[in-house]
Amino acid sequence: MNDLILVHESYLIDLPDFLKEFLIDRSTWSEDRYYLFYSRDVLAVLTLLQ
Repeated sequence: MNDLILVHESYLIDLPDFLKEFLIDRSTWSEDRYYLFYSRDVLAVLTLLQ
């Protein structure tokens, strides 16, 4: 799974801080409050939230 997902930072607001930091630290690009994440990282966060 190497697909990339573009996410606006407003979608990260409700995440716990450690998950938000994990995603932002692993983002491949950020500009104008948008971040580009690998889908595997987003899937990992969603799995932890369940």
